[in-house]
Amino acid sequence: MLSSDFKRMEDNNYRRCTKGIWDTTIPGIKFDSDGASNYSKMFENMIEKYPKGKQGLSDFENIVSSIKEKGRNKQYDCIIGVGGGTGSSYLMYIAKKIYGLRLPADVDSIEFFK
Repeated sequence: MLSSDFKRMEDNNYRRCTKGIWDTTIPGIKFDSDGASNYSKMFENMIEKYPKGKQGLSDFENIVSSIKEKGRNKQYDCIIGVGGGTGSSYLMYIAKKIYGLRLPADVDSIEFFK
């Protein structure tokens, strides 16, 4: 946290979402009359749209099948943006090694995947 964030937390206008950790140190945050933030609403929408568990896995596998179908007769199936963190790197690994997607990246040469 930056010192400016602490200063904003000391402000009398400081608020925290009633449904999560989002607070007024986050630019653009808004609260409804119950104190729930716009970020909590976005999160709830994502959970509803992208479920976890068996349903989430089934949905993901359907997306992979669609990507493979659209990539048929092309050099690559898809492109994955990799920022260097573990999340995007792991997604690239899963896409290539688990689901067999053709990516314009050589994951075999990356030490992380060996």
